[in-house]
Amino acid sequence: MASNQLVKQIIWWQEADENPLSIKKKIKDKQNEHRAMQRYYLVPGDKDTYFTYREMEIAMHLFDPITYKAIGQMMGLSDRTVECHVRRMRIKLGCKDRFELIDLLSPMPLVIEFKDHYFQQAKCVPLVKKEIRDVGDLNVE
Repeated sequence: MASNQLVKQIIWWQEADENPLSIKKKIKDKQNEHRAMQRYYLVPGDKDTYFTYREMEIAMHLFDPITYKAIGQMMGLSDRTVECHVRRMRIKLGCKDRFELIDLLSPMPLVIEFKDHYFQQAKCVPLVKKEIRDVGDLNVE
């Protein structure tokens, strides 16, 4: 949705005397609706090979050595939902397992750009860095 349309919608909600919390919720819903319609074309010129915004989000977490359940907990999804998204991504790219999918995605410029944007927007770092720090703290004898 274009930003000027969103501004008009906000003004309309304010004129309707709705409380600020419901306005924030409606704005978030509109943004999520816009994200759901976005497509990320992985191969230039190929309109059949694309990921949705949610698939791209999940793909960002695939680079971390964590389970589908952990990814689901971070994103507020069930582990089965994450598994289904990963399966769809594998089918779209013709991969046989998660590791082949990661190997195929990691050098793609669109994925690298999205990853930088996603973690900057979320103001967090990938879990890999945290886990490496934790492993370094172990005293192994």
